[in-house]
Amino acid sequence: MTAKISFDMPGGLKIPAIGLGTWQATDESELETALNAALEIGYRHIDTAFVYQNEAVIKWVLKQWLSLKTEREDLFITTKLPMNGVHQDQEWRCS
Repeated sequence: MTAKISFDMPGGLKIPAIGLGTWQATDESELETALNAALEIGYRHIDTAFVYQNEAVIKWVLKQWLSLKTEREDLFITTKLPMNGVHQDQEWRCS
């Protein structure tokens, strides 16, 4: 299964409308299994956040996929920063 529904992004990119949410995924082994299964069946959008405290596992699984099976350009990783992580001088804007 490969997600065919997507949203247009600036610059001509398309982000998959359906992604794997990782909120409340606290068991590292279960998250690793879920990520691998989702990527295997075609998910290319992973949603995470600093406060979920599971980004290390996500990073590890994605590094494996990027080294063997998937191009970085094919993945969309969405995240949320905590308020103390937002700094106006470090904002990046789409044009």
